Amino acid sequence: MSELYVIRHAQAAFGTDDYDRLSAIGRQQATALGQYFAERCLRFDTIISGTHHRHQQTLDNMLAECPQEVQIQRSPKLNEYRFTELHRAYAECYPEDEDIGLSHKRQHQDAALFYRVIKKSLLAWHEGKLDGRITETWHDFRERTSTMLTDICQRDDKGRHRLMMTSGGVISMLLFKILQLPYPQAVALNMQIRNSSITQCYYAGDEIQLASFNTLPHLDTAQHRARITLS
Repeated sequence: MSELYVIRHAQAAFGTDDYDRLSAIGRQQATALGQYFAERCLRFDTIISGTHHRHQQTLDNMLAECPQEVQIQRSPKLNEYRFTELHRAYAECYPEDEDIGLSHKRQHQDAALFYRVIKKSLLAWHEGKLDGRITETWHDFRERTSTMLTDICQRDDKGRHRLMMTSGGVISMLLFKILQLPYPQAVALNMQIRNSSITQCYYAGDEIQLASFNTLPHLDTAQHRARITLS
């Protein structure tokens, strides 16, 4: 079987004018991830990444510590859902939600509150309640992430090590497909995926198995534990 390492990007700049870039902690997380791979002499046959800046910056900092002789493939199929758009569409549909009022007052500075609204937005999106207010429907999001996973797993080589750099929402949809989860459970897992975490799968043809989820072996040390983040 072949092995797929699915990485969530390192911490981005939440609460700033440009979320799509790494914070100082995010750069440290990505560096530690690269050091972890380098110490284990892990070499990837393929690296596939989304096209967000935070994906590229995570890879750049990681690969500075563990250079790989492989061309990086980039695909928008691995990009995150448009969470700002979902947040806005949900606010338009449910202005009476007290979390919406609080969110406007705090201008997205409260991460716990923001993620509470996003969780509600994702469920409404799945139910089709935000259609017409958003660029991408939930079914379109499911289709593009599912297509990417199928494309990777149906490649006919064996014993390969592949790395996928993406975002939490995409990872939750991979789990939704692999484990046949009810969507609310996939959303709950989405809210738990930590920055620079590793989700590991084994696959052969149409068969894919989850080996581990949301692990942080590169940060689970006395030196790095304070750098574990979700946002």
